[in-house]
Amino acid sequence: MTTYPPVPDPPEPERSGDEPVGGWGPASESAPGTPEGTPPIPPVSSQPPSTPPPPVGGGFDPYSGGAVPPPPPPPPPYNSDGPVPGGQQPRNGLGTAALVCGIIAVVLSFVPGVNWFTWPLGVLAIVFGAIGWSRANKGQATNKGYAIAGLVLGILSFFTFCLAYWIIFGASGTAINYSTAPLF
Repeated sequence: MTTYPPVPDPPEPERSGDEPVGGWGPASESAPGTPEGTPPIPPVSSQPPSTPPPPVGGGFDPYSGGAVPPPPPPPPPYNSDGPVPGGQQPRNGLGTAALVCGIIAVVLSFVPGVNWFTWPLGVLAIVFGAIGWSRANKGQATNKGYAIAGLVLGILSFFTFCLAYWIIFGASGTAINYSTAPLF
């Protein structure tokens, strides 16, 4: 390989008089039965080499003379809370349904006459929110916040329904006196 500008070769090391010209050492060091001028076999060492091997995924760059780090991982797919493992679509339906049921149940639980029909929505919001939260914790869904908000709103709507029921029927229960009703 030629470099630019050309670099001169390093100077030859000085030799002592008892070394052969080939540079492989005296002929007595070679193994018996090998022709003269062949290099001796290096002894086998049980110690590991002094330089560690390149890391897994890395490589060797002949131009820089060292190990090259592995390439960075690809960016994750875009969504709000991170990728869903396995490359499948997130299952966000129950978390969103819990939030919608919880909002409707809380709003309608304060309306007299309609609040009687809000308790099933509150129960559905609680169930959907719990299942959606479980899916989000397992990594199957990405809308954990929606599921928790739906769960909390479902519990709140159920308590407001019970409170309204207690106020309406608890207060009116003492006002009716059956002993004063007309006898027929």
